[in-house]
Amino acid sequence: MSGIPAGELPEGFLRAAAGEFEVDEIGTVAALQQSWAERPERTVIGAAIGERLFRLEHRTAQGALDVRVLHEVLLGRVLGISEEAVREERHLRYARASSRRSRRRARARRRSRFY
Repeated sequence: MSGIPAGELPEGFLRAAAGEFEVDEIGTVAALQQSWAERPERTVIGAAIGERLFRLEHRTAQGALDVRVLHEVLLGRVLGISEEAVREERHLRYARASSRRSRRRARARRRSRFY
């Protein structure tokens, strides 16, 4: 992600996300994967901000597509990124797979990622 005021990450983002999601800081991607396995009916999104990793579980979107919740709720309502900006990748770039190397590069640059 880029073009989002740095002062908003992570505290401002987490405050805004708490209106729509239950937010917990977790230690590893494995813990996030465990959440997906244990809660297949829930919409759970991971947010990595710098060195920290958070689990965001949508309060009401049971069985909803994760991509829809990510785009409409998290990017749209929480971060204020329009559908047009998402399509044009103005504030974010999509990576289809999250390799260890890309995670290290993102941490080094203090960027944010969503899983």
